[in-house]
Amino acid sequence: MRWSLPAVLSLVCGVLLGDVIHLADGREIEGKVVKETEDEVWVEKRGGVRLKIPREKIVETEKKETKWEDLEEGHRRRYEAAKGDAEKLFELAKWARGKGMLRRARELLEEVLRLAPQHEGARKALGYSPKKARKPSKRSPHASASAKKPRSLSRPRKRELKELIKRYFAQPQERGKVLERLKQIDEIPLRAVKRLAQFALKCARQFGLKVKQGESHFEHPKYRGLIYVRVFGRAGPNSKLPLFVALHGGGKGRGHYSGAVRTWLGRVRMRLRNFIFLAPSVLHKKYAEWGGNPEEEAYVKEVIKAVKRTYNVDTNRVYLAGFSMGGYGTWHIGGHEADVFAGLAAGAGGMLTLPHLGEPWGRGIIPNLMHTPIAFAHGSSDRPAPVWSDRKANEILNQLAQKYPGCYKHIYIEVPGGHQAPIPKLNQLVDWIFKFKRNPYPKHVIWEPKRKFNHYLWWLKVKNPQIGQRLEAKIEGNTITIKTKNIDKGFSVLLNEKLIDPHKKVRVVLNGKEVFNDHITARVSAIIESMDEKIDEEMWFWARIDF
Repeated sequence: MRWSLPAVLSLVCGVLLGDVIHLADGREIEGKVVKETEDEVWVEKRGGVRLKIPREKIVETEKKETKWEDLEEGHRRRYEAAKGDAEKLFELAKWARGKGMLRRARELLEEVLRLAPQHEGARKALGYSPKKARKPSKRSPHASASAKKPRSLSRPRKRELKELIKRYFAQPQERGKVLERLKQIDEIPLRAVKRLAQFALKCARQFGLKVKQGESHFEHPKYRGLIYVRVFGRAGPNSKLPLFVALHGGGKGRGHYSGAVRTWLGRVRMRLRNFIFLAPSVLHKKYAEWGGNPEEEAYVKEVIKAVKRTYNVDTNRVYLAGFSMGGYGTWHIGGHEADVFAGLAAGAGGMLTLPHLGEPWGRGIIPNLMHTPIAFAHGSSDRPAPVWSDRKANEILNQLAQKYPGCYKHIYIEVPGGHQAPIPKLNQLVDWIFKFKRNPYPKHVIWEPKRKFNHYLWWLKVKNPQIGQRLEAKIEGNTITIKTKNIDKGFSVLLNEKLIDPHKKVRVVLNGKEVFNDHITARVSAIIESMDEKIDEEMWFWARIDF
């Protein structure tokens, strides 16, 4: 649409003009044309509402003085004078609301909160806080303690949140800046959680490394290992494939994924028709590499995440198995990442200890297997991998299973013979673990952190994991009881509607003392961080209480 010379001169002279759209049915629409295409005209009406009008319905568009344009000009003048001043912007928001400019009012209130996040009037107007502000918990200053949740998200806020989510996954180097910005706009209403979480999962899968079928090098800048992937069957939009991860044996100068393929692939194919098979090769061909080198564990973790980005994985049916050095890896990786796996199978394996780091035998592994079944087998005369480790593990697991009924499920098979003796029993191990699916939300968990890069287990998070720390947490109704050892701060509880009732207060008792008793609010940062950790649509969280 072109403006006539008189129209332009009228603007120069200060006459405020708007657009009046005359429709074929006799109606008139006052506003401002903000966008035009060959087929459509977009008109912004008073209050910021936009209409899309097909051109065939328009008879004429004329310029004339309108009340809408007068209000817009008044808003522009006042905004220039108030820009950067939270109080002046808040007063302008009240003026806009009184004039019926609701969209402008909401945008102004959000700008007020960007300048002054705790502005009581703006938070109240947007529904971010109750009439009487509640005292936040001293133990959890970052947890929302608001009885009244944000009621809705404006389009600009929703757009910005999506841009931040995409940036978080697409540009890892920008994550610090994204989380810093989210500190001001992190809270969202419960009804917005599902769609934002779906968008976050989509971004988590879209950006980042993926895998190829067959043999290939993993393209991670730190972990360029050789991996083997095969997909049997096809997952449809409403169906998913279980994932079987197999760790090979080896030692100094030896170790290749083909060993795991020979040991495990045939056994799995006899039992599953449709599944994904993953077999990585160690990065370094050294003794006890899978269990003894944290770098190998981080590598396996990243490869599993890449498989989840590439294929539609049933994350409640991910299994880990290994023989010899791979058996040691199964104990260590499976114990440190117990919430990833539905079951573990270890042949001729065991656990390593690091006494020079003050690590007691089995700590950081066995206690974490509360909800992760493990089947293991050993030859009684095994010399390369002595049997005593599995015997001791079986003894401890028996004790824990008695102490915590229904938990620490395991079977141990010991056969006469040396290192290769348990191979015929691997069929029995596979049969047994395939009976289980993971429960992604157990309400009683025990975690002994160990690896510095493993910050999460189930619904607990530790900022700086160290050997010797221990957390035991239990949810009953909306009360969370936590007992800790060698850690009294720097950890978080992650929550969602599967664990608690989000419409009621949550009470937290830490080492016998109540430290939190309030409502919780959904947070975008909790969603994206838990999605990024495991890329698991079956296990993610939207609320977080920090200690």
